[in-house]
Amino acid sequence: MKTENNASSGDEIQPILNEIGNRLREKRKEKNKNYVRFAEEHGFPNMTVSRIENGENSNLKTIVLFAHAVGISLEELFAGL
Repeated sequence: MKTENNASSGDEIQPILNEIGNRLREKRKEKNKNYVRFAEEHGFPNMTVSRIENGENSNLKTIVLFAHAVGISLEELFAGL
């Protein structure tokens, strides 16, 4: 039996990833840190910070660590998504 996968193309996921990235970027900027300095201080590769903030595919563990580093709760990060 074949099951239908509505998110197979990722089209429905991209707006969510974009919003998560925007929320994390805003919190990082509230701390007055550019992404390079933030990455260095928290042990993230620069490209990882850039990818997350631009809504590119990232693993959940990295997103959770990023959220913790900028001081946003997971409830706040995912609210309304």
